Amino acid sequence: MKTTPGPILLITLMFVFACADFDSRKTHRNALLPEKLIVFSPVPFRLPGVTVENDSISLSAYNRLIIDKALSGELEVFRSAMYPRDLKEKAEVMPRDELIRTLDLTDPGQKNRDEEINSCVDEIRSGFFAEEWYFDQTDFSFFKRVIQYQPVRLSSYVYRDPVTHETVLTGDTSRVILFAVVNDDPDLPTRNTEENKNYIPIVKGLKYELELYNQPFQDILLNADTPMIDEEKWAFYNFIYFKDFNRERFVDLILDGVLSGQVPAFDPADLSRKIGIKKVYANFSADTNWSDEPGTTPSDGVSQLDHRAYIPREDVRSVYFLEDWYYNKKTFVLVKSVRAIIPVRHETIYDNWYKPVRIKRTPVFAVRFDLREQVR
Repeated sequence: MKTTPGPILLITLMFVFACADFDSRKTHRNALLPEKLIVFSPVPFRLPGVTVENDSISLSAYNRLIIDKALSGELEVFRSAMYPRDLKEKAEVMPRDELIRTLDLTDPGQKNRDEEINSCVDEIRSGFFAEEWYFDQTDFSFFKRVIQYQPVRLSSYVYRDPVTHETVLTGDTSRVILFAVVNDDPDLPTRNTEENKNYIPIVKGLKYELELYNQPFQDILLNADTPMIDEEKWAFYNFIYFKDFNRERFVDLILDGVLSGQVPAFDPADLSRKIGIKKVYANFSADTNWSDEPGTTPSDGVSQLDHRAYIPREDVRSVYFLEDWYYNKKTFVLVKSVRAIIPVRHETIYDNWYKPVRIKRTPVFAVRFDLREQVR
C-alpha cells in the first residue's frame, strides 16, 4: 500500500531545509558586522601619496558632468549627509537656486557661467563618501557600495581692500561640501564592472590612504592644512564616522587570511610579486623565532598557532585602497571597485629621552581582490 507523507512530516522537512538554507546563507554574511556597515570616508584627489594609474574620463570631467546634469535638471542632487544619523532620514533634495548659490554662480550668461563652473570644478580637491562596506570571509571578497558621493571644494578666503578695491587672498582656506549624489540601488557592485556597458570608467588605479579611526568633521573640512597630532586624533577614537566599524576585526580578517594561507600576500610596492609569510613578519619588524620544530609551517618555519602573538596588530592604523572608479551612465552615481588593500603599520619613533618624535608608516603587504571572479 502506497502512503504519502503526513502534514507533520512535511512541515518538519520544510523546517529542516529552511534551516539548512539559512545556515548556508549565514556563512556569506558580512564578516565586518553589522550586516549593513556604514562608513564615512574622506578621499583626497590631489595630495602627495594619492596616485592614479590611468585617467579614463578623469575626476574633473565627472564632476563637471554631474554639475551640468544637476543644473539642467537631468540629475537630482541632495543636501549633504555628514553623520550616520543623517542617513536614517530621507535625503533632502537641493533646489536649483540653492545649488547655484552653493556653486557661487553669479553670471547667467552662458560663456561666463562656463568659466565659473570650470573654476568651481578645478577647486574640487576631494570627495566625502558615505558607503557600505561588505567583507565575505568565505571567498575573501571585499566590496564597497557608495551611498552618497559628496564633492568637496577647497577655496581660499579673500577680502576686498577698502583702499585699492582689489581682491586680496588671506592665506586661509576652507573646504565646503557642495552637494550629494545619492545611490538608491541597494545591491552591492559585482566584479564584472569592467564588462558592464552601463558603467563608464572615471579613473583606474586610484590609490589613497584612509585612517582607520575617527577624525572630527572640522579637521577634515575646515582645518585641513593644520592636521592634528596623533594624540589628538586618538582622543577622537569613538568612531563617529566609523560608527559601527570594528578596526580590530577588520585588521584581523585581512591578516588571518594571509597568515592562514587562505589568500597570498603581495609586495605593497609591486602588486605583481607575491611575498611569503616570513617577509610579512619582517615588514612588521616582528620579533620572531624562526624554528623547524614540530607544529611549524615547513615553508617558512612560522607556527600557525602563534601568529596572533607575533604581529603587532594594534599598530595597523590605516590602509591604502587601490580602486577603479566608474559611474553609471543612466543614474550618474559613482561606483567603486576595490582591487587591493594594503595595511599600514604606524610605529612611534622615540628620541634618546623616550619622547615621541614622529610616526613611521610602513606598508606591510597587499591583498588583492582582482585576481579571480569572486561570487557572493
